[in-house]
Amino acid sequence: MFVSEKPKARTEDEYRYAITRWETSFRQAWPGAVELFVRHSLPPNEISITNKTQTFLHDVEVRLHLEGSITTLVPEYAVNDEPTWADLKLPEPPREWGPVKIDLRERFGGANYAALLPGEYSPSRAFLASKTSWANGGSVDVTVSAGDLRPKALFESDDGGSILIVSEQASGLVHGTWDATIRGYNQIFSGGLDVEITESTDLTTLMRSFLYLS
Repeated sequence: MFVSEKPKARTEDEYRYAITRWETSFRQAWPGAVELFVRHSLPPNEISITNKTQTFLHDVEVRLHLEGSITTLVPEYAVNDEPTWADLKLPEPPREWGPVKIDLRERFGGANYAALLPGEYSPSRAFLASKTSWANGGSVDVTVSAGDLRPKALFESDDGGSILIVSEQASGLVHGTWDATIRGYNQIFSGGLDVEITESTDLTTLMRSFLYLS
């Protein structure tokens, strides 16, 4: 036989008490876990800026103000973009009731000498300064450093720096304003913009799948 059983180390009352404590901890951690799940699961928003003039623009900085009941969350992506219980800071449930099964092949099997060898060298990614910054304040303010823009050129941020969340009361558009400063121009350019709201994301279905409830 390759599997042995270790007798139960807990009484049934101790097991039930552990479940009760875990349930309390889980309920307390749940609100924060929902926000962390959003930060791990939803795609970030990016900014696009087009130079519609026939002039080469230098050192362009654009500031956006998005109005209404809207907020921004910083994405936190796990390995393979799939969050774990630890990522969501959820307490692990107690071990199942019953004796502990021990796989003797793992305990007394041959040594894994490969684990003693040095791992592959993986150089760290070069640091790239973010070109956008997002701030909450009842609404959302964004600062974008677009750099130099050639005539008709398109700038697109790729920082993955924010997930925009709107309330259920929001209409189909988020209204906002923008202003821009450009090196060599002693004036501020300004205008308005509308951001289309996408379809609602059903977090209930996603989280039920994450918890293996569906």
